[in-house]
Amino acid sequence: MRPNRKKPKNDQTKPVMKFIKSLGKGTYGSVDLFSYTKDVGSTFYNAVKISDSNYYKSINREFKILSALRGCQGIVQSFGNSLLQETDSNGKKVYKMAIEYAAGGNLTDFIRINRKLSDTIVKDFTRMLLQGLVLVHDHGYVHCDLKPENLLLPASRSRNAVLLVRVKDFGFWIDDKGRRGVRLLGNQISVCRNAVIHVSGVGKHPWSGFSVDDIKSRLLCGKAPEIPETVPCDARKFVEKCFARKPEEREVLLSCCCIRS
Repeated sequence: MRPNRKKPKNDQTKPVMKFIKSLGKGTYGSVDLFSYTKDVGSTFYNAVKISDSNYYKSINREFKILSALRGCQGIVQSFGNSLLQETDSNGKKVYKMAIEYAAGGNLTDFIRINRKLSDTIVKDFTRMLLQGLVLVHDHGYVHCDLKPENLLLPASRSRNAVLLVRVKDFGFWIDDKGRRGVRLLGNQISVCRNAVIHVSGVGKHPWSGFSVDDIKSRLLCGKAPEIPETVPCDARKFVEKCFARKPEEREVLLSCCCIRS
């Protein structure tokens, strides 16, 4: 009879995983919140994005991009060395990606609760957003789906809290080799960025009441949304730079005095 072999000391029990709630659903799947409890009693939380096999390429591409952006401050973090493949209750193959959970919700929720944000908060959020985008661009990617729903906040909503840019739904992306996940319309990238800033400061969408076709037509003609007279002069100039067609004119946004801390 062989003697019983003792398990190595580093062989630890896997954390107990528990479903908490659904965080939302999108085109390519859903996002759920899970808790993980270790044998020592400590608990941590992760958001888990789940897609079926039909959207494997999309979630796998997103995982690779988020993996390349690991360690970048202001970018939501992903975990693990690969996607987790499982079978759902209907016997269908699904793929899961664990990402950082931002307990503070997204910018849309924050604006809905606070209505129009103060100039100080808008400046802070705008600066943090641009800093996050610089890191994304430095790694050879352009996020083409910027909107308040894709900007996440930590649990603490203090003035010094870090704004997390949620890089998701990379059907809207371009890399430094010219590959893209969607056909872009002219000035769409700067328009998305400006729309986030406009919503934060004014409290409503810049093209409220316009149809999708009308918005496309305006973008192709280079027409920017009207900036309310209540917006301070320096902020108005900043927003106008967001709509500049020449990239070199938009590169100076982060150095604008109106968003400096």
